[in-house]
Parts: sequence; C-alpha cells; structure tokens
Amino acid sequence: MSPWPRKKDPEKVDDPLEIKEEIAPKEESKVEPKKQAEERPASEVVTLMTPLDSYISESIKTQPEVEKLDVEVKKDIEGRHRLSLPDYLEPFSYDCTQGIKCPHHKWTSEYLPMGENKKIRQWRQTKFGQFVFRWILKHKSAIDHAKHIRGWYLVNRTYFPDSPKTLFSINGAVEIGDNILFLIPFKKALEMRKRPARQSQERIKSETTRHKENPSFYEPKLSPESGSEEGVELDTGTFA
Repeated sequence: MSPWPRKKDPEKVDDPLEIKEEIAPKEESKVEPKKQAEERPASEVVTLMTPLDSYISESIKTQPEVEKLDVEVKKDIEGRHRLSLPDYLEPFSYDCTQGIKCPHHKWTSEYLPMGENKKIRQWRQTKFGQFVFRWILKHKSAIDHAKHIRGWYLVNRTYFPDSPKTLFSINGAVEIGDNILFLIPFKKALEMRKRPARQSQERIKSETTRHKENPSFYEPKLSPESGSEEGVELDTGTFA
C-alpha cells in the first residue's frame, strides 16, 4: 500500500448555464424490400407499331362482328363533298361548303336574262359566318407555312367550347384523312383574296408609267373611230 492517502476524484458540479439536450435514440429505418417486377413469360410477343398502325389496329377492334354488319348504301347529298366542313362548324363558316341545300347560309335564286328568250337561274348566298376555314396538308412544312407565313390558326376546342368531343382527334385538332383544319377571321381572309388583284393592277400601272419621263419613249395614241394614230394616216391596203 502507498503511504500517501489516495486523492478522491473531484465531484462534478452541474453548470446552471449548460443546456442539456436529450438525444433520442435513432430509430432504424425500416426499408421494405423492393418488390420484384413480374417477369413476362417467354412466350409473350411484344409488337411495336407506328401511330398510324396503332390507330388502324384500335379501329379494327371496335368494329362490329360479321353477324351484326348492316348493309346500307349511303346516297350522295347534293352539294356535299369530301372536304365539306362538319355539321357543327358549318354555321361559323363565311363560305358555304354544303351547297344550295345548306340550311345555315340561306341560298336564294333569281332568273337573269341570257340571250334571246332565255333565262338562267343564279344562286346567291345571303348569310355568312365569322370565320373562313381551310384544309391544310398534315405535313410540318405545310403547317408551318400556313401558321407562320399566312397567319392561319389551328381549329381547336378553345375556339368552340360547346363543340362535341368526337369532333377533334387525339392531338386536339380537326382532321379528315391527310388534312388538318385551319381558320382565320373573314375580314382578314377577304383582304388576302383582294391582294393578288391589287398587286396585278399596281404592276400594270407601273409598267405604263415607268418610261413616261424618258424623252425617247414613244406612246402611240390610237383613235377608235378613225382606226389611225393622231396625225398619222394608216395604210389600209390589202396585204398579200
């Protein structure tokens, strides 16, 4: 034994300013094992199809069976053609696409004299819609030209909120075959239709006046009564 007495360890005094935090024991996260994906049987065949082939496949599935097929011959309606507008959009069209029997554009007729003791019947449209519609080829270059160059708008449900859902295809537009439907306001369409005639008249006027300031330019002036130029007698002799 040591001759010296063993010193006692100093007692720990709690500091009143010390903040004691009780650390809760960490709970072990329970991770559920991932469910293994069901493996497909080796005999199952996966077929990859284009959107068009998929559409045809779904159409075939929705067709009735052979026993339920109805033999019906549809009669052609006068004035209707393959690019006529759907019945819902026809009243909104400025141009009639269903012929003189269209119930929306109110066609009227009158007989005009033609020749001696003959008359011809002329039809006239009396009611017009607020839009002009046009079918555009469903191709990117054609759509870009119509939309960004010509200023046409794609027909969609936002313009016609009360239209039937069956009117629009899966992409939200109106389609018939390889064509997709566009529209513009009728005032803009009328200006576009008048533009070629206006440009043609301007070109004709520019050609007739472009050389007037040139002193070497000769402009003949024919008299319709005499058949001659002013101040110049024409030789009306017989040519062999």
